[in-house]
Amino acid sequence: IRTWIDAGLSPVPIALKITSRQFQHSPIVDNVRGTLEKYNVPANQILLELVDTYERIDRDLVTLKFNRLRDLGVTVSVDYFSQRRTSLVSFHGATSDYVVIGGSLTADVMKNSRSAAITKALIGLAQQLGVITVAQGVQNAVQALWLKEAGCDLGQGIHFGEAIEVKSFLSAYR
Repeated sequence: IRTWIDAGLSPVPIALKITSRQFQHSPIVDNVRGTLEKYNVPANQILLELVDTYERIDRDLVTLKFNRLRDLGVTVSVDYFSQRRTSLVSFHGATSDYVVIGGSLTADVMKNSRSAAITKALIGLAQQLGVITVAQGVQNAVQALWLKEAGCDLGQGIHFGEAIEVKSFLSAYR
């Protein structure tokens, strides 16, 4: 991000996945604050995405640390629905800015009525809670359109572009 800013580009936010172990057992707020200061990176360019392991994480701790990260200006998210097992109880407890709906659900929305129904319900639930939805694993334009029409806010996947190296991204982004 600092490289992009120094090159005169307007950076796009970067999502960083963090495990529940890293989140619970490290001074994550202090680490993020120190990194932002060290590299002089605007906090609003960082999205921390907690990979949900609902059985092992303290919801009160998540809320406390999420609020402290938000105070720094960092956006926070929980990847609730990309794992095969998840809990709406954990969805209820955390105060996430984004909800990530995993590719295991979004991949089948065109072929599987159950996946479509669950995905629409999750999007609707997120909308009612005022949370932004991100669909992972978007493979093609038809799937992207279906998700958009279902009310999904954002998408990730090869439909939008393959993963590329930083140098290639810099060239393409200019």
